[in-house]
Amino acid sequence: MSLKPISVVNSMSYEDFISIFGNVIEHCSLCAAAVWRDRPFSDVNSLHKSFCQFADQLPIGGKEGILRLHPDLAGRLAMSGGLTNESTKEQQSAGLNTLTDQEKKTMHHLNQQYKQKFGFPFVICARENKKEAILTGLERRLNNSGETEAVTGVEEVKKICRLRLHLKHSCLYHEVSFYWWIESQSTRRELAVHSQLRLKSRDPDKYKC
Repeated sequence: MSLKPISVVNSMSYEDFISIFGNVIEHCSLCAAAVWRDRPFSDVNSLHKSFCQFADQLPIGGKEGILRLHPDLAGRLAMSGGLTNESTKEQQSAGLNTLTDQEKKTMHHLNQQYKQKFGFPFVICARENKKEAILTGLERRLNNSGETEAVTGVEEVKKICRLRLHLKHSCLYHEVSFYWWIESQSTRRELAVHSQLRLKSRDPDKYKC
């Protein structure tokens, strides 16, 4: 039976855990540092639950802090190639790299309005939305209160976290499966050799090299 990826996660050192999961909540390795102590996890959903519980128990100021670590959607960092690998793929999946000139102006204007009002950037799970829905949501959420937006923003962060965790879990699954297959092939070869040696010991004339 192959080793489950979650077993690999549960056996990770603190440093390895931070290295792999430190950005499932954007630029917030502190979250991963806190979640590491919750091991063992039963599955990837259990792991995600721990990240959610950490974010949920934060006061409004802490939630705002998490949101401030996120980049503007289709903002300066996106244009200059300065996003994390995860954010780059997520924004591309929403079509934010294909904005028209007018859409870029609208996005920039709404982003600035949002940050001026709330003090943190607009956050939405880009993989679950397309550019039209993002622009509409940004304009609509400008009418919310600061506390509502802090809570709403963190709910979106939790969605992003879930998708990032599942991607990493999938990568771990394939990696673990590959190494298990290599080890199983090695074991089979060793058993075959051992079997041949036993046969040779029984009938040395028949199994001469």
